[in-house]
Amino acid sequence: MNVRLQARYTLLAAAVLALLHNYFFLFHKIGLQTFVFSGVGVCLAFGLARAYEKKIRLIDWLIGFSIVLLGLFAYLRSSPQLHLLNLAAMMGLSLLFAISLHGVDLRRFVFSDYIKYCIGLVLGFPLRYVDVVKRSGWAAKGMRHSKARRIAKGFLLAGPVVLVIGALFASADAIFRNVIGDIFAFELRPELVVRGVFAFGVFAGLGGVFWYMREGVGLSQGDSQRATLRRIGSVELAVVLGSLNAIFALFIWIQFIYLFGGESALSGVVDMTYAEYARSGFFQLLWVAVIMLGVLFATERYAPRNDSMGKTPSELRLLSSGLIIQIALMIASASKRLSLYEDVFGFTLQRFYAHAFIFLIASLFLLMLYKILVDSRDALFAGGSVVCTVLFVAALNLLSPDALIARHNLERYRQTGKIDVEYIAGLSADATGSQRELLEATPIDSQERQDLRLYLCQALEDRYSDRVWQEKHFTDEDREAFAQQISCRA
Repeated sequence: MNVRLQARYTLLAAAVLALLHNYFFLFHKIGLQTFVFSGVGVCLAFGLARAYEKKIRLIDWLIGFSIVLLGLFAYLRSSPQLHLLNLAAMMGLSLLFAISLHGVDLRRFVFSDYIKYCIGLVLGFPLRYVDVVKRSGWAAKGMRHSKARRIAKGFLLAGPVVLVIGALFASADAIFRNVIGDIFAFELRPELVVRGVFAFGVFAGLGGVFWYMREGVGLSQGDSQRATLRRIGSVELAVVLGSLNAIFALFIWIQFIYLFGGESALSGVVDMTYAEYARSGFFQLLWVAVIMLGVLFATERYAPRNDSMGKTPSELRLLSSGLIIQIALMIASASKRLSLYEDVFGFTLQRFYAHAFIFLIASLFLLMLYKILVDSRDALFAGGSVVCTVLFVAALNLLSPDALIARHNLERYRQTGKIDVEYIAGLSADATGSQRELLEATPIDSQERQDLRLYLCQALEDRYSDRVWQEKHFTDEDREAFAQQISCRA
């Protein structure tokens, strides 16, 4: 297939997706349309790859399937937080999808490759869009013919004369004036401007991204750059890692004595109760873990190599491994602090995602430990981190945080009689089952039941009107039945 025909297919595919995006997403909430759009987009990308005569590999199918699966999750789940995570993951995977379909070997990607390829793909789309329009031959095809140029010139010459004559006719005859007014009556509404801008933006962006699949960006990649990195001496790095091990050891020793020792160990040491001490500092510890992951990655990347396998000196591996073990103990301390906080104040979305983030951080540290002790390739760690992140988002969708939080708080209510009914009622439709159980568990004449019904009806208010199909979710039918059950419309 020649280049011109490939360029035209590219522009047609971009135009189809731009129109669908305009119809599906503008002025609509996230719902079923995300699944439909992701499926159409992946199919068009595979079709263009065939037109570009690209070889479609297993990794391309896996990335395409992941994008569609995340789009399906946007329909299955109603949680706004999950929608945000799903869309962010879909956008990142879509860039990797285009890069992979071009033929780039993602298995050799290090973190810097992910960054520069994705940034280059996003920032470079205007030039690629201009290139694909030129290659298509559509931009100036009509103007190359002398007859078309003459017709355009004739319209330009006739325009002023027609306007003057038309104005005179309109002033002379009322009926003519009304007819002309009806023909040219046009109100430029803000919605049309927004739709037009978004449609062209999506069209140009997708056109550039699709054309990248054929042309590429000409960037170097992977572990081949590693030999050119400026190394840091092993002595300096040993001092850094040794200092960090020392301060972590001091912190963990204090945790074992005071946090795990109970209120008696804390008495007279600080001016706060054990509960206040235990519930403080979780997010600071989480930030420490994130920073240390970056420190260990930088140490591994810039440390000198002393064997054929490319591993760092044994003393650095020992210090790094010891540091990871201590970080694991610190993460356990942070998790205990959060659990104690939840025992007092209950389970919320923020606290759930904090717990979930702990598992993601822990998995990345396990990958780092494997990198230090077994396989030092940066590409393996970078690729593993991407896979862990995608699996993390998928696991959150399968767990359904809103439903999990509602169940946890329902059990807490059965044990303690305490619950924040306003918060539980404000959860998304994913929590409908537990909200129904909670309503049935509260005494009929209790204040909690009355408050829960009131808050639930307020939360369900936007469900009374029929929603367009784009915004539909899998849980909508159950949600509407629940609204009928508690007589919100009465």
